[in-house]
Amino acid sequence: HIDEPAYVLAALQIGQGHLHISYPDLSPSLQEIFYLFLYGIMFLFDFITGRVSSPTDFSRLYKVDPSPFYLLSRGFSVICSLGAIVILYQVVRRTHNIKVAVISCFFLGVNFLDVRQAHFSEPYSLISLIVIATTFLSVYYYQSGKTRLLVFASILCGVAVGQRITALPIGLTLLLGLLLRNWPNRSLKFIIKNLLALVTFIIIGYIIGAPGILLNTINFFHGL
Repeated sequence: HIDEPAYVLAALQIGQGHLHISYPDLSPSLQEIFYLFLYGIMFLFDFITGRVSSPTDFSRLYKVDPSPFYLLSRGFSVICSLGAIVILYQVVRRTHNIKVAVISCFFLGVNFLDVRQAHFSEPYSLISLIVIATTFLSVYYYQSGKTRLLVFASILCGVAVGQRITALPIGLTLLLGLLLRNWPNRSLKFIIKNLLALVTFIIIGYIIGAPGILLNTINFFHGL
């Protein structure tokens, strides 16, 4: 895919301490940091075997043969896509039954866009995983009433939005979970207090998902 080199190269730039990345927009991102972790493992192996002696040498390997870099980053997308299917099964099993859960997972597994994005080094498979995990935690909160689940769901929602602003509607699952669980048994003051807490944790999650807002502020807001 045309955007793949940009994400891979951004991760390599971060590894060399270069945080002022103009493209992709919103860099550094959580996805690029995940790539950096994978490439860090690869770097340690190459360093121990004497193939490279510095991060700069390691980055030059991309020009020689980029295949290992794409293999790792695309493998990460595949794992995220499979994880999304597993979590979707848990969501639907809790809200309906095992039969409906299996059918839902089947249709997600053959969905053209999901399968397509799982083949590329792009953030969309990671976003799908986070969005479905947010839904799972919101449903679990509604059923159990455990506040920490809603906190984790809010943070994940922020992480997803930090990757792409188009993930923002997933915040409706948090709102529905909170309202359905507590209204009208709890006071309006209690619900408003919890809504403000949700917004706070969403902001924290946004910073986790898009650390470029702190690390690369000028280019970050330019990318918006």
